[in-house]
Amino acid sequence: MASVSADSPDWASLPGHLLDSIVEKLIDLPDFIRFAVVCKPWFCAATMNNQQKQQHRGLLAHKQIPMLMVPSSDPKDNNSDGEGQVKRGLYSITRGELYDFQLSLPYKKRFCGSSHGWLAAVEDNYAITLINPFSRVSPITLPPPRKVELGKNREYEYYVDKVVLTADPYLSPDSYQAAAIYSGFSLVAFIKSGDKDWTYISKDQLTLAADIIYYESHFYVLDYRHRLIKIKSFSGTEQRIELEAIIKKPNRRRPAQKSYLVESSAGELLTVQRFLKENDHELQYVTWYFKVYKLNCSSSQSHPVWVEIENIGGDALFLGDNYSFSLVAFQFPGCLPNSIYYTDNYNEILGSKPLGPRDMGIFLLEEKSFRMHYTLDPSHCDMPPPIWIVPTPFAK
Repeated sequence: MASVSADSPDWASLPGHLLDSIVEKLIDLPDFIRFAVVCKPWFCAATMNNQQKQQHRGLLAHKQIPMLMVPSSDPKDNNSDGEGQVKRGLYSITRGELYDFQLSLPYKKRFCGSSHGWLAAVEDNYAITLINPFSRVSPITLPPPRKVELGKNREYEYYVDKVVLTADPYLSPDSYQAAAIYSGFSLVAFIKSGDKDWTYISKDQLTLAADIIYYESHFYVLDYRHRLIKIKSFSGTEQRIELEAIIKKPNRRRPAQKSYLVESSAGELLTVQRFLKENDHELQYVTWYFKVYKLNCSSSQSHPVWVEIENIGGDALFLGDNYSFSLVAFQFPGCLPNSIYYTDNYNEILGSKPLGPRDMGIFLLEEKSFRMHYTLDPSHCDMPPPIWIVPTPFAK
């Protein structure tokens, strides 16, 4: 081993206050991770659990652009990390590169949610597990939603369409809430931290939910006919739920195959309709158009309505199995404004497996044209689909 010169800096012995000041200035998560892996004292400085670090963690989470979590190894290969493990890589859509570190997650299957840096997956007993791939925090198990007959060919991992969280469970362990769209009827259920069971919207009140968002301190649910419902309150202990119909009349036009709720950077509630068509040559559905609507609650209207808009200004929207959200594109060089970044979350099932290759890209609203953001390796088409995730710093 080469000897260390007396003049060589001892990076591992830097004062704690100096390391803290460096950590506070790290904004890009890859830089944060590279800092943490230098040596044990630096890792401790990055993950120290105190109020200031928690505040910085929350600040960092809000300043991150989402990354695309993609499969980077096949569980059948020797490169996979043991039984049930699949290596995932993080792709930067602004830099156009796959980062040189990987996440090892204990799931071969699809993730049905991505909120505040946490992923959601369905277990074989239909319970929902929340896991943060960037931390040492223990996974959180939510009870299984009420069982509804799936059909013989539908796998349990597709029983839940989407899970969304209201907050980071690490930062708000006693106050976060979750919502789930589940079953072949796209029913909806809610749960609060500490509850032992879900609170359900009955079939008589709502079916075929398309998306859920936590907006202005309440959950809002959109169905496939463009109707909008506000969840005013719910109680798991009393199994009570109070709803308010914001938009009652269904859209009489041709319904989109997928619809999303997203809050704009200006605080407006948007819904995005995604239209797909069948590609006979590749036996899959592919996206061919998007429409964006804004909720109009002006006093000139007798009731709220959806108003179609053709421009979302400097915003970029990120849609898929993740919690749908927007950001101001110019704050992230390389991110395209007035655009929709999307991943494949239309689960067209043949037997029990989704069809590939994946339908992903960027839709430019002004030009009404498409671009690619990541090209999936064809050998990965049968693996868990990519999903957007907002990286969060390490937490113990």
